[in-house]
Amino acid sequence: MGAVRTVSERVRVPETLFEAAGLASPLSRSALLPVRRSGSGTDLRGAPVSFGVLGSSSSGNCSVLKVGVGKNYRLVLIDAGLSPLRTRRLLGELGLDAGRIAAVLLTHLHRDHYKETWGNKLPSDAWFWVHRKHRSAAKKAGVLYRRTEVFDDEPFDVLGLRVESRLAPHDGMGSAVFRIDVMSGTGSGEGVGVAGAERVCSLGYATDLGCVPSEAEELVRGVEVLAIESNYCDRMQLESGRHAFLIDRIMQDGGHLSNEQCAEACARLEPRRAVVLLHLSRQCNEPKRALAYHAGAGYEAWAAPEVGPMGLMALDAEGGSSVTSSGGAMAAGRAASA
Repeated sequence: MGAVRTVSERVRVPETLFEAAGLASPLSRSALLPVRRSGSGTDLRGAPVSFGVLGSSSSGNCSVLKVGVGKNYRLVLIDAGLSPLRTRRLLGELGLDAGRIAAVLLTHLHRDHYKETWGNKLPSDAWFWVHRKHRSAAKKAGVLYRRTEVFDDEPFDVLGLRVESRLAPHDGMGSAVFRIDVMSGTGSGEGVGVAGAERVCSLGYATDLGCVPSEAEELVRGVEVLAIESNYCDRMQLESGRHAFLIDRIMQDGGHLSNEQCAEACARLEPRRAVVLLHLSRQCNEPKRALAYHAGAGYEAWAAPEVGPMGLMALDAEGGSSVTSSGGAMAAGRAASA
């Protein structure tokens, strides 16, 4: 059985030690808490980072972070809801090699976010990351029978990226909302929470949630790029002819975000550069409907394709947010900022 390290095995550092060292309180996100190292031990802190969506729908969800340049890069998947074969093909369209996958962050274990065929298809040095409350589901899916890390609310490190999560309500299981901070390479010591390491850019990632709880809002407020679900149009949902039970499940607080709810959440979260709309329903939504809610909002808005890939978006300090195709299909649409 692969190595599994639980939350209880982490070393908690008293706040007084930070104060004695002249650092800000760890209760502040700007303090950049010391974090648990990624299983692979690879630290690419300071390397360029870009983000893209390979596909996002009820048929399968998978996004990718590329960390590094040239031949010196590794990949982090957010969810693995597409088959290994399709994922490999879509990565290839972006000029990326699936053999470079170093980690998979799982929002939850529903079948459109994790395909069990991934169990023996990852590179031998790659790790799964699963939320503590999803551990039972992960065991049933076979995830725990290979290299696996378990996280909860405390920050952790993947390839030099600082990752933090909060759980949002979704179908009883919950879905992990991520904040991923791209760090400078100017710090010294272990991990990304060391003195001298500064945040360069942040990505928020929130999908499969019927509402955005206050803890998750606090986590991702003010990120440069926000990837968030915009699942359905209310009118199309109500007129879909679906069974009343299914409609109620989707529209309740533990279901999915509507276009209107997504836009309202974005107004509160104030993303600085761009919003990427995820998980649009094929039957009860259209990209143009979802994007219309973000026209003139002050940020670029993109609708992720059902199966793309969407091109890569640089997560850097330059202030740009345009998607470059790198050989892949562009997003299904965009709403320009004001």
